[in-house]
Amino acid sequence: SDKDFAMMYVDLDNFKEYNEYYGFHKGDKVLLYLSDIIYTTFRELGSSEDFIGHVGGDDFMVFVHDKSKIKAMGERIIKCFDDRIRDFYAADDLKNDYIEVRNRAGEMEKINIMGISIIVIDGDKVRATAPDQLYINMMAEKKKAKLMKGSVML
Repeated sequence: SDKDFAMMYVDLDNFKEYNEYYGFHKGDKVLLYLSDIIYTTFRELGSSEDFIGHVGGDDFMVFVHDKSKIKAMGERIIKCFDDRIRDFYAADDLKNDYIEVRNRAGEMEKINIMGISIIVIDGDKVRATAPDQLYINMMAEKKKAKLMKGSVML
């Protein structure tokens, strides 16, 4: 399509550890919470031409046709997520501000409370970039976002 758009990649930070620590049932509730935030945000701020897709796990991909609204949409998703994500944690973990899980080396590791990373790519860059390179670029931005504490939009 020649229509203007932007692509938004939405990913949870520290979800894998949360899912393993609290169990899949609670992890599924977090995914439903996030998908509801994304859906509500786009229903209220977006248009019928926008597309929301669940890539898998805690990854979502959204295509927005009105690029002027993308910043407000991303900020709203982050605010709504951050406003209530702590409700999904036990009081002791909230007091510590982390959960403690075993990493792949078998060592105990402190994992921050979940945040959200949103990567925005202009549609013109999507069209002009080979799919493999687009994926590489997006993952590099995702890596930068995950190094930052808390929820971010790049």
